[in-house]
Amino acid sequence: MLKPEWDFFEQHKTELSEKYSNKVVVISGEAVVGVFESELDAYYETKKEIPPGSFIVKRCAIDAAEI
Repeated sequence: MLKPEWDFFEQHKTELSEKYSNKVVVISGEAVVGVFESELDAYYETKKEIPPGSFIVKRCAIDAAEI
């Protein structure tokens, strides 16, 4: 169900970690649709615009090797 989002994250995790170090990103489809400080903020703010179950919330590691 969320395979495109997981695939996008896996394919871009190094660049996402460099750009959004220690931030939480929300991915819907094949795009980053939000950047937040916490997973809870990311989820609650995103679900106002995008239905739950159609996006993923992932923290970008400071070091891409941590992912």
